[in-house]
Amino acid sequence: NWHIIVSAMENVIPHGTGHRFGKTPYTVAAKTGTAQVRNDNGHVVDSDALPLNERPNSAFIAFAPVKDPQLVVAVVVEHRPEAAPVIARKVMDYYFLTEAKQHKERT
Repeated sequence: NWHIIVSAMENVIPHGTGHRFGKTPYTVAAKTGTAQVRNDNGHVVDSDALPLNERPNSAFIAFAPVKDPQLVVAVVVEHRPEAAPVIARKVMDYYFLTEAKQHKERT
């Protein structure tokens, strides 16, 4: 069962709701989430048309690399549903691309 869950999490970025994270040189498994701030009684509302304080909150969790995890990131952002994957990507890029490069230079 674990393999099925991780495989589904790997597909969140290229084919799912985590597409804003983008393609990386390292493997990532992720899950997105949304917490509604306002109840519209089942009616679909364009969140971009809402006042900022009524827009949904977003959550994004990810770990990488998939086969041998070294980093786990959890991000929750109020009222900016598109922001959490972008912030997580910056953190992971810093760790895997900047820190790894600096570590290699020191050794």
